[in-house]
Amino acid sequence: MTKKLIIYLLFLTLPILLFAQDSPEVLFEQGNKAYADKDYETAAEKYEEVLDKGFQSPELYFNLGNAYYQLNKTGPTILNYEKALKRAPDDEDIRFNLKLANLRVADRATEATDLFFFSGFKNMLVNYASDRWAKLSLIFLWLSFILFAAFLWLKKAALKRLFFFSGIFSLLLTILFLVFSLQQLNYEKSKKSAIVMVTNTYVKSSPDPESTDLFILREGVKVKVLDNIDAWVKVRFSEEKVGWIEKEKLGFI
Repeated sequence: MTKKLIIYLLFLTLPILLFAQDSPEVLFEQGNKAYADKDYETAAEKYEEVLDKGFQSPELYFNLGNAYYQLNKTGPTILNYEKALKRAPDDEDIRFNLKLANLRVADRATEATDLFFFSGFKNMLVNYASDRWAKLSLIFLWLSFILFAAFLWLKKAALKRLFFFSGIFSLLLTILFLVFSLQQLNYEKSKKSAIVMVTNTYVKSSPDPESTDLFILREGVKVKVLDNIDAWVKVRFSEEKVGWIEKEKLGFI
């Protein structure tokens, strides 16, 4: 009777144990251990298994990018760093590693140089996620309420004047940060980019394999997605370089 009970309990607990061993958390830890042991191939496989289970996070994409970097796979490295950065735009480690990985890319688009002030303003706006601007807006909104409440409560004219103008300034910052949040949210939604995942590929003049070759893009290059038709994607590499590339050759951020 006891043996039958033990066997019965084993049959009940075995699926649970197998599921626990195959959980995203366990696979992630196995990937981390493999990476620490310098078994980068296994680490990448474990992280990919976590993604296959529908789990996503900046840390997961960052670690997967690190594993591919060690394997000298430029396309997957940059794609996963970009995905990590999309989910954690304030993370300096991700930015640094992405910049390092981009040094391996043979072709990089050169952007037009802005004036110093506008360049700094643009970087400040884009580098912070929309929810961060929204949180700042909420903080200054509450500060405005406090300052206006103090203005109504205080009796001295000098203090009332100070708190009134401070409240106005705080309210202006609230509106400014709210505008920044909405602009960044629109930017995040409209920004569609992809990474070239093959060693090199021709960009075509139209979505047809027999069309004219316009130029070559190499692995790791980031392009802006403009349109897609069936198995083809229209991309922009720079202002002058626009064309069509097969969808299977791209990794979408």
